[in-house]
Amino acid sequence: LDAPRRATTAAVNARLIPLITALISSTLSILYKRGIRCPLMVVRGDGTLMGAEMALERPVETILSGPAASVVGALTLSGRREGVVIDIGGTTTDIAWVSGGLPPINGEGAVVGGLATRVEAIDIRTIGLGGEDVVLHVVADVAGDLRGVAGSRVRARQGLSAHTGIR
Repeated sequence: LDAPRRATTAAVNARLIPLITALISSTLSILYKRGIRCPLMVVRGDGTLMGAEMALERPVETILSGPAASVVGALTLSGRREGVVIDIGGTTTDIAWVSGGLPPINGEGAVVGGLATRVEAIDIRTIGLGGEDVVLHVVADVAGDLRGVAGSRVRARQGLSAHTGIR
């Protein structure tokens, strides 16, 4: 029955309801003020879309929606069906392996803050290093000892570009 995982999912969902309600309300208000009349769609954690009404009831389904949107967007824009998608955000880097043109789904459910949920979401690896993080270069001196280089602080994104040629 997986009661602990279901309970965690329900608790996370309950905590997200006020946040998503404020976000959707604000977004709809702005759209209305600008004369935009259209359905508001929200990305789910598996990369598919749901209507705002569903998101208000089940905000837990939006867990990992940002990384999922990045993977779907990369597939769409590149026209490729296989590869590795790396999304370097402000605070984290998300990595997904894509095969067969579809984002990989974690069959065990999304894990949030170390808590397992029953939310179907993209299978992605996240590292706590983003483009705005400051990294201290570490180099080996002549004797092979590791030491930090004073004043050699760079943003992670700059470091990645310098060492891989990826921009």
